[in-house]
Amino acid sequence: MSGEEPQTDPCEECPALNLQRIVGFNGSVKNGLHLIEGKLTGDKSQTPSMMFPLGASCIIESMDRNVNKQHFFRGHSNPVSAIAVSPCGKFLASGQVTHMGYKATINVYTLVDRQPYATFTLHKVKIEALAFSCDSKLLYSLGGQDDGSVVVWDMEQKKSICASPCAPQTAGCIRVLAASHHDPFSFITAGDKSIRVWTADLKNRKLVPEDCNLGVLKRDVLSVSIDPQDKYLYCGTTTGDVLKINFETKLLVNTGPTKNLISLGIGELNGKLLIGSGNGDIAVLDSEKNYRRISSSSLPKNNAGGITSLVINENQIFVGTNANNVYRIPFCPKTLTMPGEPVLLKTCHKNDVNDVVFPANQNELFATAGVGDVRIWQTVTGKELRRIEVPNITCHALAFSPDGNSLVTAWSDGRLRAYLPVSGKLIYEVPHAHHLEATALAITNCNTTIISGGCEGAIRIWRIDLSNPAKPVVSLEETMKEHKCKVTTITLSKNNRECATSSEDGTCIMWDLATYKRSQMVMANTLFQCLVYNYEENQIVTSGTDRKIAYWETLDGSPIRELEGSMSGAINGMDITQDGHKFITGGDDKLVKVWDYDSGNVTHVGRGHSDRILKLKLSPDNKHLVSVSCDGAIAIWRL
Repeated sequence: MSGEEPQTDPCEECPALNLQRIVGFNGSVKNGLHLIEGKLTGDKSQTPSMMFPLGASCIIESMDRNVNKQHFFRGHSNPVSAIAVSPCGKFLASGQVTHMGYKATINVYTLVDRQPYATFTLHKVKIEALAFSCDSKLLYSLGGQDDGSVVVWDMEQKKSICASPCAPQTAGCIRVLAASHHDPFSFITAGDKSIRVWTADLKNRKLVPEDCNLGVLKRDVLSVSIDPQDKYLYCGTTTGDVLKINFETKLLVNTGPTKNLISLGIGELNGKLLIGSGNGDIAVLDSEKNYRRISSSSLPKNNAGGITSLVINENQIFVGTNANNVYRIPFCPKTLTMPGEPVLLKTCHKNDVNDVVFPANQNELFATAGVGDVRIWQTVTGKELRRIEVPNITCHALAFSPDGNSLVTAWSDGRLRAYLPVSGKLIYEVPHAHHLEATALAITNCNTTIISGGCEGAIRIWRIDLSNPAKPVVSLEETMKEHKCKVTTITLSKNNRECATSSEDGTCIMWDLATYKRSQMVMANTLFQCLVYNYEENQIVTSGTDRKIAYWETLDGSPIRELEGSMSGAINGMDITQDGHKFITGGDDKLVKVWDYDSGNVTHVGRGHSDRILKLKLSPDNKHLVSVSCDGAIAIWRL
């Protein structure tokens, strides 16, 4: 009996969907922001490019406004946890975090042709930090807390040379790795109660550590910077001071400043230190004069985040924060001052993006829902236009009113909130709209009726009295309770006389909005996640965790056909074109698929997401598609 042939995804040979732009930045990766010269990436532009991690990929994005280009470095199966660029500018190394008990891989790419160069696998669970030697012939890698080792890799032979446990038994977690500027065989590791200078003995294939003597001091080091002459190394600590250590003698020279400055990033600058703190402050300190503050600047305090990356580029400082923001600060190298205010260059959601919607008949902008905020974006450029913040709660669903005068949102505290899209001002609020979390929304064409769904399974109809536009009154019209679990989607028919709802209880229900009664119901052994009407509205298309795309008759609820929607993982988002000829799906397989409605075949596939796709939405003119994922990324596709 012959063995079964492995299943192959038929979508692999489909034409690629045109990815216009990805909006995203993972600021939680330490020193994850880099600037790359245009000639090193093969671009003709003289403007440097910005490189950063996002999900399981690394992205190089042109900073030239006239060049809208992004290059992707893929190959990881899990989120990137560390990146490094070689001093020669030829290589990019990235490491990932994986599940407990599994090996974490390191991928090396060439920057010019953007092709994989080598793959290294030795560490367990997580790659904490990476660094190249000064001659770019060696790569140093530091494992995470569950691995606890440091490894030296030969870039020419593409194999490991030697490895060693990175910390003494009395030390805690080691999280920092830095290479010498002049000695290709010397590097530094630092962390909780440990600062070590290592020498790689390649002939004997072993690593020789030497601990730095801090006397009675005990510090948890978060960042390390070595001066260009390899004379001193500076360590930023959790206690807010900087340790200056002699690189040769490994003895502590001094500490400072005396004022509380929580250091998270240190860059050496002409004998002066550039410090980034956990509360968003940037300062230049004079290490020769008791760490006197020469100049300083502060990021906006509204969720700017703690600083995790600092990059100096001539007369500018680029700052990356753990709130997934990138700022640019003007800088004068002669006077070491920062004369201007920080400018926000890049931002994105920090966690899951739960929903995305376009206003009716508006293609130029869209809105997204995330943890603690709602954001409005420009479609073409991906620029953030407005941010509406509600701290510590999650927005699950969005809906623009058809007249465009309000943006209604559903939140995890069970409330509905409506805002002015232009100013972000709160218009009205519906407290206790649902007993549990509010999870789904729809607004009728008359602008006076809201349909909401919650985690308890209730569908509620709300009437809006707009007789006083300055202070609308919202009242409960009806409650329809047949779902037993979370309502995931509410879709209205074109005439607004009925709606269809999907739920995680395995049912989809068609409701008559005149009588508020169920007109039909379909059931399947799945957790339904998405639902759309076809063009004639005599069928609905559903999908969920069983990876199947099902067509159903709305008249009697009978199944028509079933398609294999994905080779792996649930399908979480679905939308259909206005003419009904195509529909689009996205899910846990990280792929955006365009389907022909009649034939049931995939016509195009979009590859760009690095994590699970949660929702997607077509623009009203069907020329753009926006998909969002759980790593905070927003992908804008051109159809």
